[in-house]
Amino acid sequence: MKIKLTHPLWTHLPALAVLVLLIIRLIMSKIPTGTVAIHFNSLGLPNGYGSAWFSFGLAIGLSVLFIGISIIISEVWDREEKKKTFNWISLFDDVTVGFLVSVNLGYLDYLNTGATTFVFPWQNVLLITGGATVLAVLLELLRPFRSNSRLVAVTDTTAVEKEVEQRLKRGETFVYWQSQNPLYLSIVFTLIPLVFLTIAILVWATIPWMTIEFVVIGLAMTILYGGIRTMVNREYLTVRFGIFGIRILRIPITNIKEVNVHEFSAFRDFGGMGIRSNGQMKAYFLRGSRGVKITTLNDKQYLIGSDHPDELNAVLKAVVKTSKKTEIPKTK
Repeated sequence: MKIKLTHPLWTHLPALAVLVLLIIRLIMSKIPTGTVAIHFNSLGLPNGYGSAWFSFGLAIGLSVLFIGISIIISEVWDREEKKKTFNWISLFDDVTVGFLVSVNLGYLDYLNTGATTFVFPWQNVLLITGGATVLAVLLELLRPFRSNSRLVAVTDTTAVEKEVEQRLKRGETFVYWQSQNPLYLSIVFTLIPLVFLTIAILVWATIPWMTIEFVVIGLAMTILYGGIRTMVNREYLTVRFGIFGIRILRIPITNIKEVNVHEFSAFRDFGGMGIRSNGQMKAYFLRGSRGVKITTLNDKQYLIGSDHPDELNAVLKAVVKTSKKTEIPKTK
């Protein structure tokens, strides 16, 4: 099946151009094949040694990764647009790749000149990163708006709500759960930890302290594997995250005042996906543009992302309604 992109790929040309610049410079330069300084302290003195090609290869690999991430995120942004808005997310690869290339070009000059200290290439950063970002801004302003007419299929959940109410009234054990675990998340939290652990093995002999850093980061990222899981029972609405089910939200059912299906834009309303807040509500979602908004008795608002928001909304409404009917009135 052919996937039709909404976001034009030519807006990412500045990042690609600076990456090509680095590759051309590497091809034209004579890179030492032995062990050289690849890491420096704040004074520019070497404190880590290894292969220069490993350092350049890492920069190129990360640049390709950042361009890919920027393309995906920009596509999500564009598909959520109801009118033309400035997609600041599209600048992500221009800034990150521009910075990586700027530093590595400075490092290449350090190797070619045989200098004893590495001077951070601020001029490269200003010219290359700044230039790529300015050009990317102009291309984003020229980007055409492509309307995406999105039809939302609303599921009739009347039967679900009634069934949940009846089960609760009969005193049956009740637990409802659903998960949101998109494919991109599984890939990111599997592939990137593997990359970090591979790098850790490669640099162990030359830079052991960097190995420890990469191992810690890699293992930390695997904890996030598994996505978000939402569970509803008679007492609580609970949201857990990651492979170990870390609890990130718990709301007593008796504390819920209102439940509604809510449409939103991940980047426009919250600046991204994950655990977010926009000053009005806290949000927990990994994809989509529809979720369940919960308002508590003290008027705090929470947005729970869901692949089946109508069903989750119906279940919560039934549980909240039943809990209010069985609540014992307070005596004066």
